Amino acid sequence: MKVFIAGIDGLEYELVVRWRLRGLMQRYYGRHDVTVAVRPGEPLYTPFIWASFLLGRPSYELGFSYSRQRVERDAQAYPPLLRLFYKLRVRLLGYRSLGIRRLLVKLGLYSFERAGAAAEKYETMPGELVEHTFVAKAEKMGYRVWFKEFPSLRDPTFAQHRVGLTKLFDADYGERIRFLYDMLDRAEKDFHEAARMLDEYDLVLYYTSVIDEAHHLIYRPDSLKLMTVLRSIYGRVEKMIAELAGKKGGRVAILVVSDHGYDSRLHEHSPYGYWSLNVEPPRRPEKVTDFHDIVLELLEKPPKG
Repeated sequence: MKVFIAGIDGLEYELVVRWRLRGLMQRYYGRHDVTVAVRPGEPLYTPFIWASFLLGRPSYELGFSYSRQRVERDAQAYPPLLRLFYKLRVRLLGYRSLGIRRLLVKLGLYSFERAGAAAEKYETMPGELVEHTFVAKAEKMGYRVWFKEFPSLRDPTFAQHRVGLTKLFDADYGERIRFLYDMLDRAEKDFHEAARMLDEYDLVLYYTSVIDEAHHLIYRPDSLKLMTVLRSIYGRVEKMIAELAGKKGGRVAILVVSDHGYDSRLHEHSPYGYWSLNVEPPRRPEKVTDFHDIVLELLEKPPKG
């Protein structure tokens, strides 16, 4: 059976269920633990959760971790003489925010451009790790695999966005909304391109970060205006999935999956992700690492019709 993976960064279980978004719920849905993907005490950071999703085991066990890659990436944002001091600060004080980045930017001591240039290098798995992913294993089994950008595999555009998003936190309403709808237009364009690839490929991976970006920029439960915009963004993503499911029926397994949700009280990533399938899964995933085997088993499953 062909498999289409819709990786939707940050898709929140509680909102999908509250708004009864049937296109995203499909036939089977639930949530899964993502804390297994990172070391205790480390932030739930996108590339390492997706890497664990692909590997079927925590990526830090294989040396790909926040404490190494992300710290090295952020160190590049500082002038060479300050990089050692930054690493020492992380070692002594941990990853908590000290609220001084804005000041450092104003002083020219922190550069988003330098961090962005380093992002893909430090947030992409080395080739020897990629060999352990279900992507590489599917190819070895003779399946044809396609993806344009996917975190931890290759995502130069999204890596830049992860670094630069904080610059929009203080932007006015209009600028934030324009950014989100530009990203939504790109998400739809990329989705339609990925969907067409099902004609030639057996396993297609699609990724969008627009939901996560919307959470960070406008998820404010006490604002009806902002929540209405957020609901409309969810609705357009739902429509994409529903249209694909309507065309493919049960002939293609459509796996919707997220790397975490969003805790609007703490303004942090939640410790669980969302998943749904239009066909019965071999087993219900409990952890983000469970999807490795599930995807490979779905590929081996005969298509319906």
